[in-house]
Amino acid sequence: MAELASLTLDKFLDETANRTPTPGGGAVAAATGALSCAMARMVTAYSVNKNTEPSVREKIETFSQQLHRADQLFRSLIDQDAAAYANMTSAAKAAKEDESKRNQHQRTVLEAAGVPLQMAALAATVLTTLDSFKQHTNKYLVSDLGVAGVLALATSKAAAYSVRINIPEIADTKQRDQIRADLQGILSRAESSAASVEAYVQDQIDD
Repeated sequence: MAELASLTLDKFLDETANRTPTPGGGAVAAATGALSCAMARMVTAYSVNKNTEPSVREKIETFSQQLHRADQLFRSLIDQDAAAYANMTSAAKAAKEDESKRNQHQRTVLEAAGVPLQMAALAATVLTTLDSFKQHTNKYLVSDLGVAGVLALATSKAAAYSVRINIPEIADTKQRDQIRADLQGILSRAESSAASVEAYVQDQIDD
C-alpha cells in the first residue's frame, strides 16, 4: 500500500472501511489531528490584513508556524502508527515461536503505545496554541476556530484509546503506570484548553 498520508481522501476513507488492520484508529486519529491543524491554519490566514498591528501580526504568524509544524507531524504519524502496528503483530508472532524474541516484542508494544501517545500530546499542544490565539481570531472565522478545537480534542481522546489498548501488553508494571499517568496528564491539559476555546467561541457566537 502507498503511504497512507499521500492517499486521496476518497482512497483513505475506502482503505479505512476495508477489512484490513490499517489504517486503523491511530491513523484516523492522526488524520483528524492534521485536519484540526489545517482548519486552524486557515483561521490564522484570515486573521491578518494590511491593518493588523505588526506585533499582533508577528504573534499570529508564530501561531501559524506552530500549527504548520504540528500538521506535518500529524501527517507523518499516520504512517508511523500503521508501521508500529505491523511491527508489533509481526513481533508477537515471532515471540510465540521463539522465547528469545520476547524482548523485541516488548519494544514493539512500547512503540505501538508510544506513537498514539505522541499524537495525544501533540493534539494537547495544538489546543494550547488555539487557546493562546483565540483572542486574535477574525470574528467571521470564530466558528472555524471552534471546529479546529473540537477536532483537536477528538484527536487526543481517540489516540488515547490506541494507547490504552496496548498498555496491558506491556510487561513492566512501572512502565504501564508511567504511561497511564502521562496519558492522564495529557488528556487533562487537552480538555482544559479545549474548554477555554469552546467557551470563547460560544461567547462570540451568542453575543
